[in-house]
Order: sequence, then C-alpha cells, then structure tokens
Amino acid sequence: DTLSYTLDNLGITATRSGDYDQAEEYFQEALAIRQRQQDSAGQARSLTNLSRLYKSRGDLNAAAHACEDAMRLLANLHDRAGLASAHATMGEISEMLGDLDGAENSYRSALEINEALGMPDNIAMSLNQVARILLEREDFSTAERYAERALTENQLSSNREGTVASTHLLGRIFSHTDRESLAIGLLEEAVSNYRAIGNKNGEAWACLHLAKTLRRVGRDKEALETLHKARFIAEAAGNASIRALA
Repeated sequence: DTLSYTLDNLGITATRSGDYDQAEEYFQEALAIRQRQQDSAGQARSLTNLSRLYKSRGDLNAAAHACEDAMRLLANLHDRAGLASAHATMGEISEMLGDLDGAENSYRSALEINEALGMPDNIAMSLNQVARILLEREDFSTAERYAERALTENQLSSNREGTVASTHLLGRIFSHTDRESLAIGLLEEAVSNYRAIGNKNGEAWACLHLAKTLRRVGRDKEALETLHKARFIAEAAGNASIRALA
C-alpha cells in the first residue's frame, strides 16, 4: 500500500544519509504492515531493504539472514526482478565477507535476469558489480570492458547515481593499470558527485580509493588529508566497513 512504499522510500533515504537507526525503524514498520496484510511480495521488498541496511551497518550475518528470507519468498512468487535485486545484495554481502566466488556467482545471476528482463539501470548496476569482482581478481582488461559498458548504459538512461558509480569504478581500474592521472581525475569527480547527490557511503569509499591512488604517485600529504576525510565521512555515516579500512 501507499504507506509501506512511503516508508520504504524514507528508509532508503535514511540509509543513504547514514541514519541507520531511523532507517531500520522505517523498514521494520513497513515489514510489520505487510505481514499483517499477508503481502509476500511486500515482505520480500522489506527484507531486501533491511538486508542492505544491515550490510551498510556492518552486521553481515543479519544481512545474509534477511536476504535469504527475501530470496525464498521471491522464488515462491516467481518474481524475477525482485530475485535479481536480492542476488545483487547477496553478492555484496559475499564480497564483504571475502567470498569472491560466491559474490561473482550472485552478481552474474542478477545480470542474467536483468538482461533477460531488459532493465537498463539494473543491467548497468550488475555490470558494475561483476567488474568490481574482476578488479579484485586483477583481471583489469575484462573489468574495464564491463565498467565501460555499465557507464554507457547509465549515461543512455540518464542514471546519475549509476553514472557516478561507473566513474568511480573506472577510476579504481585506471589506478591499477598505470593511468594514475586519469584515475585521480575520475575519483575526484566521483567524490564531488557523490557529495552532490547526498551519498555519504559512496563519497567515503571514493575518498578512500583516491587517497590510495594519491599515495601511489607520491602525493603523501594530499593522500593523508583525503584519508582523514574518508574516515570523517564514514564516522558520520556510521559505516563500519569503511572505518575499518580508513
């Protein structure tokens, strides 16, 4: 119903701004409404949102549990779009746990479904996610092809947040392939654009990757300042994952 969708949107906004306690209240309230209404599809949506929230907060066990519950409901409903989204979330959880095989399998499952459904924004997101795993595996040329395709998809659909994510990822890839000047420019652009759209988690990650690249080219003072910025933003957003790295 309208109230549940409103609570979803409020929770998503709160998650992006780092207000995790408020986000959980919104998502749990939406879940309770849907449980009373016996709305299985809505419950799956709420559980997926909660899984993403727990992931951002660093509670990976709770994130995996909520995502698995959502996937069971979605499979029973034959909701392919919802299942693709849940696969993507499970991939992110696996990635954070260091399970690259599990993450890549989940991301490719999401990509396959999204391509079959012809959903440009979701295709681009899945391409970015697969590219990120390929980057971790140091398959830089294949990662770049996936990230470039994701950027094109995002630009064609005027997806601003997706475009920033693709720019960020390409900056990381260039940083590892002796194109540090291009990397720094893209990462600085990503930091600025994440800030403009209010994505604190994205801004903190981009600052962290920018700091590493600056340090790689000997710009140690700027690297340290940028690292402090990443830590400050992560603290404000309550992102335990970034705080542990910054």
